Amino acid sequence: DMAQRLAAVARAGQAGLLVKKNLVSKNAVILDHNPAGYKIGVSIVTDYFAHPCMNALMPKIVKLPSYSLKIGSTFVSKDSVAFFPLNKEDVSFHISRHELEELMIREWEIPVLRERVKSVDLARKIVVTDKNEYKVARQIIDCSGPAMVVARSVKDVAPLWPVYSTWTYFDIAGSDTGKFWDSIRSRGAKYLRYSDLRTPGKLEPMKTDDSWDPLNTTMLTQLREGMWTWQIPLHRGKLLSFGAVSRHGEISEAELLEIARTQCGPNYPLTARPLDPSSPYNRLHVRNNFAQKASTAATRDYILVADAFCFADPIYSVGVALAANEGIEVASLLNEGDGWNDEKCKTYCAKYEALIGRAVTAFNYWYSGALVADGAAADEVQK
Repeated sequence: DMAQRLAAVARAGQAGLLVKKNLVSKNAVILDHNPAGYKIGVSIVTDYFAHPCMNALMPKIVKLPSYSLKIGSTFVSKDSVAFFPLNKEDVSFHISRHELEELMIREWEIPVLRERVKSVDLARKIVVTDKNEYKVARQIIDCSGPAMVVARSVKDVAPLWPVYSTWTYFDIAGSDTGKFWDSIRSRGAKYLRYSDLRTPGKLEPMKTDDSWDPLNTTMLTQLREGMWTWQIPLHRGKLLSFGAVSRHGEISEAELLEIARTQCGPNYPLTARPLDPSSPYNRLHVRNNFAQKASTAATRDYILVADAFCFADPIYSVGVALAANEGIEVASLLNEGDGWNDEKCKTYCAKYEALIGRAVTAFNYWYSGALVADGAAADEVQK
C-alpha cells in the first residue's frame, strides 16, 4: 500500500541511498525529484569506504569519467604551504557526485520515486509530494541536505554563520609541478607537511624535492581571514572546480574570475569554459547564506541525517563522509529488533551534536588560517 510506509527517506543523495541500501525492511520509500542530479564536485575521504557496501563499488568507481586520484589536501596561505597527505594504502579521490550517485542507484537497484517533497505534517506523520501523500508508520528520515526539509517544516532552522560561495569550472591544459615549487621558492614561503596520520601528528618542514603532486590534491588558498578559494581537479586532471567562499559578503562573477586569474595554482594552465546552459560545468554557481543548523538531530518521529541537521560548508571533504557514515548508522539502528526508541534517539543526538561541534571547530581553524600556523589546530583538522 503506497499510503502506508515504515519510513520515508527524503532525497536520494549519498546519505539517503545508504539508508535505503542498508535497511533490512523494504517498506521504505525514497523520494527525490531529481536523483543523481548535479551537486558541487566532491572530495571523498578514506573513511567513506570503511563499509563493505561502498568498498565493493571501487572497481567501477575508478572507471567513472570524473574520477581523479586524491593523495591529500594542500593549504596555501600568504607565507606558507602546508600538505596534509593520506597514507598510501588509503582510498581517496575527487569525483562528480552525480556520477557516483547514478552508479549507486544502478548497482544497488534502488527504486527512487521521482517526486518532489512539498511539505511534512509531523503531527499526522504525512509526507506530501507533488504526486502523492505518504502516511509514515515509523520515522521520517531526512537526507535532503541543505534543503533541510523536515527542520524547515517545523521552523527549527537557525543561521550558523554568514558565508557565501561562488564557483565555476575550467579546462586544465596540463600541470607543471615544477612551477608550483618555483612559486613557493620565489615567495620565500615556508613549506610544511603534516607528519603522521595514525598518531597525533604535527606540521614539519618539508623538502621541495618531495614527490607531492598538486594535481592530485584539493588545494585551498587563503585570500584573507575568512576568505578562501578551492581548487578540485576532476576528470583525471582535465577539469578544475574553482570556487571562492567568504564570510564577508557575496562574490560576483567578475570577482571570482579575477581571483581565478591571480590565485589559481601556478601549476595549472587554465582555459575558461563558455558560460551557457549546456552543462553544469558551463555555469556560474552561487550559494549564499547556506550555513544553517537545526536545534536537534532527531525525535521519535524523525531523524535528520548529516547536512539535513547542519549544513556548514560546501567544500570541506569530510561532509560527504559524515553523510555516508550517518546513513549507514541510522539504517543499522533501525534494523535492530527494538527499532528506534528514546535511548537511541538521545544517544544519536548527543553523538551527532558533538561531531558537528568538532567539525565547526575545524572550520574555524581553517577560515582563520590557524591550521597552517598551529600544530594543535592542524592535528584537529586532520583528525
